[in-house]
Amino acid sequence: MFKITQARWRLAGTVCILLCGAMAFAGVSVDWVNTWLRSDLRNFFIYWAIFFFLFLAAIYLALLDFRYIRAQYAIARREVFQQTLGEEAFRKALLAKKEAKKQTKEEKEDESSL
Repeated sequence: MFKITQARWRLAGTVCILLCGAMAFAGVSVDWVNTWLRSDLRNFFIYWAIFFFLFLAAIYLALLDFRYIRAQYAIARREVFQQTLGEEAFRKALLAKKEAKKQTKEEKEDESSL
């Protein structure tokens, strides 16, 4: 089955960008393409509609990649949190330390009030 992966949509985005560049260059610089585009208005609109579609596809794929990277980062950050602060033993030790600090502070206040 066809599986969509990050490598595949990056390859598709690269192909779209390369085709856009080639079409833009050919539409302006290559004589026979330029002649063909000017021969009929329909040719002109079809050619640049394909260019525009490829351009939008490249932008969409870039945004998709950006969102995927952000999601990977959020998942990794959550895993790190779960491995450190999220562990029950760590939280218990942290609460015990907080209680000990609170008791020490209260003892100092009691000593200073006498």
